[in-house]
Amino acid sequence: MKFSLVYFFLLSLIIISCATVEMPSGGPIDKTPPQLISATPTDSTINFNSTEIIFVFDEFIKSVTKNKVVVNPYLPSNMYDISTQGKKVILSFNDSLRDNTTYTITFNQAIIDITEGNILNRLTYTFSTGASIDSCFISGKAIISELDLPMSKGIVILTDLSDFNWDTMPTYIDYINDGNFLFSNLPTNDWYMYALEDLNNNMMYEINKEHIGFYSNKIELSKNCKQENLDVLTFLEFPMKKRVVSVPRLNLNNSIVIFNQPLDNPQISINPSSSNIYTYWSANNDTLFIYNPITKWDTTKINIVDNGLDTTLNIFTGLLNTKKIPQDTILQLKLLSYDGQLLPSDSFIIRGSLPFKWINKDSVFLIKNEKDTISLSLSDDYALNHNIMNKIPNGDYELIIKDKTAESIANTYNKEDKIRFSKLSNNEISNLTINFTNQLAWNGIIKINGNLLKKSVNISQGSTICIINELLSGKYELFLVTDKNENGKYDTGNFIQRQLPERVFRYPQQIEIMKKWDQSINWDVPNID
Repeated sequence: MKFSLVYFFLLSLIIISCATVEMPSGGPIDKTPPQLISATPTDSTINFNSTEIIFVFDEFIKSVTKNKVVVNPYLPSNMYDISTQGKKVILSFNDSLRDNTTYTITFNQAIIDITEGNILNRLTYTFSTGASIDSCFISGKAIISELDLPMSKGIVILTDLSDFNWDTMPTYIDYINDGNFLFSNLPTNDWYMYALEDLNNNMMYEINKEHIGFYSNKIELSKNCKQENLDVLTFLEFPMKKRVVSVPRLNLNNSIVIFNQPLDNPQISINPSSSNIYTYWSANNDTLFIYNPITKWDTTKINIVDNGLDTTLNIFTGLLNTKKIPQDTILQLKLLSYDGQLLPSDSFIIRGSLPFKWINKDSVFLIKNEKDTISLSLSDDYALNHNIMNKIPNGDYELIIKDKTAESIANTYNKEDKIRFSKLSNNEISNLTINFTNQLAWNGIIKINGNLLKKSVNISQGSTICIINELLSGKYELFLVTDKNENGKYDTGNFIQRQLPERVFRYPQQIEIMKKWDQSINWDVPNID
């Protein structure tokens, strides 16, 4: 009996210890998206007469949302239902389908496993209610015209309407995936193609908020059943009517007026008239900056007239409703530079946060190489919100601005400041030479954009070379705008008038400019019509 008890005790210890040595491993993380095992009826079924399709996958699936599923020819979402049951996805039709028609169901990143959230990028299922399946297809890319980049999301549609608008039901639809779209199993009809960014997923166009585009030619599948690599240019369209978007008051002495598009040649009148209120337009005339001292009256009327615009705004210039307005209106002065660097051709400019009333020229000092004081000749044009000084030779500098050197129109003063900067010599900057493999077939604009520096250079038809001077070291994006109307800027499109935007080409790689190192690149730009 004692032996049995001892044996039982030892055996229990062994069992407990074996059971608690280590936890079993969960295995490697599943990174594979769900795979389709079967479909009933089977894919490519002809003479289809079922009311539902059952898709079976190799793992459990999250609920499928309709906004990631397309049935073509296009069926609105109220004409079918989708349910998820474990590893099954069931699509049920609520109405009869067209006779002798090839249908394609596309799941666009709609199939997601429950465990790890792996996404099946695209799944297509085809059937026909007739005796054969159509086999034509159209593929291509939707491109944001001003950036020459793929549009990340949106829809592309096919219709037989050359004057299609977004109140009309499309015939076929596909969701854009990194710019790409694909219409398969199409009949041999002729189509017009349109694209929409559709940010709010409502298939309705919102002008000036969403990119819109179209393919310029009719797509004749009756002549060529396979149309590949078609580019659809999309663009942000200017609103048809000019209007004021907002009029924020930044502080006691500064308000801005923001418009929904650039104005052409705006004219301003101020009431009551006051020479102490100054207005300045942004570079492209889409924002008006208003600088003012505190006036005796609470509001100032500013009338703005432009082509298609005549509006009068009440701008707060008194103390009315100022409790939430920042009270700090100290005149702040800064040197316009590229992170403390001036290019050889740059002027020497000090800008104020408010327009100047006056500047004491004897309270501004410029010291070169920590020893030589450079004499300055300041402009007397204090109506501007910056003061232009004379150009200076290359070298390292310290700009010393004494306390109360300048007074603003708001009767505020600057605080003492010291600004260190460098004026670069021609030997400290770099130049970029662009060699075109073919003569340009049109006038163009070269744009080079870096973190600190952005430049534009006009280039003429027939050119084979372009040189961009005075570049700082860093990484740049390079663009070529087709300027066929020779107005010196990029022009967007017009959807109603079926006018495409000007084509923009992006150089395929970032360009890295090294200090004191001139660079040359070759660029094969297509000669479009």
